[in-house]
Amino acid sequence: MNTPASLRALLENLIDYAGLFPPASLDMKHAVRNYAEYIHGEDSWMLRSFIAPMTKLDDFQDEFDSLETSGAMWRISALSSADNFNEDLQRVLTFNRNNDSRARVDAFEIKIVSADEIESVMRATHNQHRESSFDVFFELALNDDLSTLIKAIHNAHAKIRTGGITASQIPSSSRVLNFIRTAHQHHASFKATAGLHHPLRAERNLTYGKEAPRAVMHGFLNVFLTAAFILDGMDDREALRILDETDASAFKFEDEFATWRDAKISTEKLKLARQNFALSFGSCSFIEPIEDLRALELL
Repeated sequence: MNTPASLRALLENLIDYAGLFPPASLDMKHAVRNYAEYIHGEDSWMLRSFIAPMTKLDDFQDEFDSLETSGAMWRISALSSADNFNEDLQRVLTFNRNNDSRARVDAFEIKIVSADEIESVMRATHNQHRESSFDVFFELALNDDLSTLIKAIHNAHAKIRTGGITASQIPSSSRVLNFIRTAHQHHASFKATAGLHHPLRAERNLTYGKEAPRAVMHGFLNVFLTAAFILDGMDDREALRILDETDASAFKFEDEFATWRDAKISTEKLKLARQNFALSFGSCSFIEPIEDLRALELL
């Protein structure tokens, strides 16, 4: 079936592949080979970066070199830390020079706790800007310092953790909404990570084990449509209802617009939201989100 233009605008380059991370926890060989398959597959238009910790960049290089790669450039987002960032930055510059047009680290993701750490990382990226530029995503805790930290982000992006392998790692809808609203207020774009590999909010297994714990997980359609509607002026009361929506029939996608119940947003505004505000989410599975979308007859 043809994908409506509004849905394509919402999903294009949406999924960062994080197969190395829980609950999939694949080894490097299998994760690299999966990405190689996905980047050349029919659903590659939904794929964004390969996520790898800096501690495994050499392992990535070994597996990548064993492939016969051609065509599409591999985009890599590297997980670093404020303490090690200067060293990691130099390693990445060497990696990018060595891989030329085959693969490139074009983003860093860093968990931080203070505005001083943000300033330190951005100073380092600014100092080498003539050689290369990077997107930097700062993972922020959803606490009382959130507004201060997002306000401190300039020429970079925020990152929210939306789940995990235990129920306690899943933030409430109100906390997710507060993050999105605060990012919007301070003109910060963002990505999400963990717990978003299903389209709709629902109770799910949190791991792939036989005795897996279950909890209500956020849906990526919920989160990214909420962000787009907030950018378009929706108030918090209605936005929270979108985040909490569990009925697939409440969402409709046409070529010119998408709707949630009585609320409508144009395809052009969805494109702008994805380009400038709600950028992507990391998922340990690329197949599972797509299979769910097909099960809902959206793809």
